[in-house]
Amino acid sequence: MTDIQDMREQLRRSQRGAAATCLRMLLFTACGVAMFGVGFWLVPRIYPVKQEVRLVPLQPSPSIPTWDDVQAAIAKGQPTPRYRPDPAIEARLRVVASYQGKSAKEVGKIADEVCFQRAHAHYPHWNKTPRLSNKELEDFEFHSMDHFNELLHCLLTEGLQRYCSGRERRQMAVEVKTYFRAVAYGNRDLDRWRQQLTSGPVNPEFKKIQEALGETGIDPEYLKKAKEAEFVFDSAVLNAIEARLRDGLFTTAERDYFAKSAPQQIRERFERIVPRKSTCPEEPWWAFWL
Repeated sequence: MTDIQDMREQLRRSQRGAAATCLRMLLFTACGVAMFGVGFWLVPRIYPVKQEVRLVPLQPSPSIPTWDDVQAAIAKGQPTPRYRPDPAIEARLRVVASYQGKSAKEVGKIADEVCFQRAHAHYPHWNKTPRLSNKELEDFEFHSMDHFNELLHCLLTEGLQRYCSGRERRQMAVEVKTYFRAVAYGNRDLDRWRQQLTSGPVNPEFKKIQEALGETGIDPEYLKKAKEAEFVFDSAVLNAIEARLRDGLFTTAERDYFAKSAPQQIRERFERIVPRKSTCPEEPWWAFWL
């Protein structure tokens, strides 16, 4: 009888041990899933990542003449159409900046709209947002850089209270990094274009346009301008970045983040600046979640 009772007791203990082990495994699994979920949600907030693949084809802007527009004008003997203001952009209500008593997030939203309108007022463009980082690198065309220079310079100098928010500050660092990448990409693209222009086969679409206009070959003056074309960094933009480093609104972390995409001479120029302690109030430890 005693042997049977001992066997029953051992069986009960083994069952309790198995249940406890299973419970611990479930607990560890739940914690792991929760940590993965938090990490997956948090990483894009620390440094937003630009989507490199265009998942949805962009619709042509009504401000930019299409191939059909050009063909129709040629057929009618009319001048080829040029850029025309986008009615949707023209219809936006004008913003008067008022930052008094606003949070850093609210200041950032107002400054975005102020800069968007300022850039369009000085250099009209098809651009529909105050963000460089939500565009593809090929969207930064040579003739459109005045617009983006104006836009970024404004973002770096308007509504400085926005930089007291870690998230707003990191977003501005992403805009700066996108700017450096766009200029580098633009110059590489110009080099490829020049090679095709001088030695490669003529693009079929370009050839059609030449034939429609009654032109043959490449205009020497056009070729000269093409050889001299270059994307350059706007001095006002670089000075504004340095100003945000000197006043501590860009920290060493942001500097190291965007400087990696800058040319060596500009990277070294930034690294000589040691950002001072910001005058912004200290953020709580959980502020990077917001």
